[in-house]
Amino acid sequence: MAHARVWIFAAQSTRVDDFGRGRAPSGLRAVTRAASLGDCSSCPHPCVIERDRFGASSCARCRDTWSATHSGGVVLAARSRRPVGVDVEAPRSRPAAFRFLTRVTGASIVSIEQWTQAEAIWKASGQAHRRPRPGELVMPESYANGWNSTADSAWRVFTHREPGLVWSVAVPNGGRPALEVRDLRGAPAP
Repeated sequence: MAHARVWIFAAQSTRVDDFGRGRAPSGLRAVTRAASLGDCSSCPHPCVIERDRFGASSCARCRDTWSATHSGGVVLAARSRRPVGVDVEAPRSRPAAFRFLTRVTGASIVSIEQWTQAEAIWKASGQAHRRPRPGELVMPESYANGWNSTADSAWRVFTHREPGLVWSVAVPNGGRPALEVRDLRGAPAP
């Protein structure tokens, strides 16, 4: 069984880039903050986060994998003993992105929920450093809130929609997955 944990933080965007836009919060900062809130799987100390050359995060002690994402006013961090990917988006239409994803997956992609599913699956597969090629990304046959399996049964993806926010987390298929969510938007931001 795949078990995943997700932490949701409010994002602070007090800094701006050279064009006056709010800078995106650091995914690594969110992962580090979430890791400090719980024990490492192999010892009573917090995880020690390390990143590979493509930006994927894991614990140097227990080897749990971590994923992070941000959109607007939130940042999410996800953790699992198995590969994990997470994505969050503000609900909006993205016609060019949906056309690209439809071409790559062969599925009809028409919603931001499906987009977050695709992003989470692609991150969990360890390929987030590059764009998928046709046939490499398999989607669930239909979208529904909650857990969905990809058409090839390789991945399970959980999708949640709330006002102003859609997020998905993906883990390898392997029985009934468990999900623990800690909404810390009222706590200090990472």
